[in-house]
Amino acid sequence: RSIDKALKHLSSTQKKDGSWAQSYYGSGNTISMTSISGLALLSTGNTAERGLYKENLRKCLMFLLKKTNNRAFKDSGMISNTGQYRSMYGQGFAMLFFAQIYGTHSDEKINSKIRTVLRSGVRLISKSQSKAGGWYYSPDSNSDEGSVTIHQIQALRAAQNVGITVKKTVIDNALN
Repeated sequence: RSIDKALKHLSSTQKKDGSWAQSYYGSGNTISMTSISGLALLSTGNTAERGLYKENLRKCLMFLLKKTNNRAFKDSGMISNTGQYRSMYGQGFAMLFFAQIYGTHSDEKINSKIRTVLRSGVRLISKSQSKAGGWYYSPDSNSDEGSVTIHQIQALRAAQNVGITVKKTVIDNALN
């Protein structure tokens, strides 16, 4: 009952553009909140084509894909705006979402786009790794922080699980 209640709440609080945001953190965390909400819907067997929350997931997917349809993403692989506060959180959560939804859509053009996003995202995460092997809140830092590092490792593992190549040195450096 708790899960059903939470999913109903998520579906009722989704914005028309397909996003979710928590006002406490402002609009800078839209990618994170949308990705996490999408993951919650996916975790109960819904996809963008089937299930009680398929329309919510379709809108969520389209919102996140739209965020990758710009010059900044094409140049960097950053799903959220690079200048956003704690943008690597959004990167990690969005990568988890894309890896989980990858292959569940019957439209091969959408699956191909997701595959491209995952490959670009892996390149950014790999390039953003600090000398110590972790990651920080923004991709251009040479520092690291525990929770951000965990999200990037999870994102890399999820991408690897769906067939996206992740360099062994990146994983080894993170483990070290």
